[in-house]
This record gives sequence, C-alpha cells and structure tokens, in this order.
Amino acid sequence: TTQERLRDIVEIFIIIVPWAGSVKEALSWYGHGSLPSLGAMTAQELVRVGRAREVESYLTRIASGGYA
Repeated sequence: TTQERLRDIVEIFIIIVPWAGSVKEALSWYGHGSLPSLGAMTAQELVRVGRAREVESYLTRIASGGYA
C-alpha cells in the first residue's frame, strides 16, 4: 500500500541522509545510485517492486562495515 511504501522510504532516508550530507543528496542517491549486489537497481526501483527490506538490509550491512 501507499502507506507501507512511504514508511519504507522514510526508514531508508533515516539511514541515508546522514551519509549523504543533505536531503537533496540523499534524494539523488535514492533515485540514481545503483546497488550492485541488488541487481544494479536503484533504491527507488527496489522499493517500487516491493524489495524495500532488501535495501534496508543492504544499508545496515554497509553501516556495520560490510561490503556492497
């Protein structure tokens, strides 16, 4: 649903904004930065097809010192 997707986007942005340095940069990454280990899709594409949890897992892995 729309509310679930919005919640997913907010959760992703909570992680990304501090790394990106601004909401504008985070928005740019969200729509244009491909995620190699997730089929080179962008976070936006992944959320759109219902794979937000994979994006969050990817970001959590990176935050804990893992690799993309």
